[in-house]
Amino acid sequence: MRTHIPLAPGRLARAAIGAFDSLLRWRLGVFEFTTDPACILRISVTPAPVSIDLPGDLHIVAGEPLVDIHLWNERLPQMPRTGADLAWARRMLRAFTVSLHLLAKYMALEPKLAGVRALYGEPGFLLTSELDAGAAVLTRLGFVVRRPRAQAGPWLRFAEFWQNLYSYALLWTFNPGSLYHKPLLRLERCQLWMPRRVLDERYLHPGDSL
Repeated sequence: MRTHIPLAPGRLARAAIGAFDSLLRWRLGVFEFTTDPACILRISVTPAPVSIDLPGDLHIVAGEPLVDIHLWNERLPQMPRTGADLAWARRMLRAFTVSLHLLAKYMALEPKLAGVRALYGEPGFLLTSELDAGAAVLTRLGFVVRRPRAQAGPWLRFAEFWQNLYSYALLWTFNPGSLYHKPLLRLERCQLWMPRRVLDERYLHPGDSL
């Protein structure tokens, strides 16, 4: 006879958030582009949210298709409960680099993405101090880091709050150590952009490095 063991409230809440995240990914067309267990990225194809000029005289028009990168929450390196340390940062950087190599290879072989000219991502939220420190690393990876909060009006700030709240719930579910010393109301989102040309030049061929 099987004994039913009820889930603790925290486990039940995490299971519910995970299930909702899976449903939302399906609704937004987010998918895994590789079976490689080292990958920490998923992607979708999405219209550009704004027009923007990127390096290499590349002008992206609002509405044109982009590859939107999403963090694969279940695979992110677990952050210590005392917050990020050097070992975690190195693991994360390595995982991100490997994932970009895999993405470049996938896009090169996928005819449906032949016309996509740029990558876009809004991977989450950080304290302003973390963004200041992380922007240099992201730039080194080939990204253009855009911080739209300075130009945001009240409506965009209101929308950002709800985005942050959902991201907060995902971190609590999949990587609770990353919430260390992160008050919700002090968090800032950023946008990551990368021309397709940069992805191909830096990551298409195995052995390319930072």
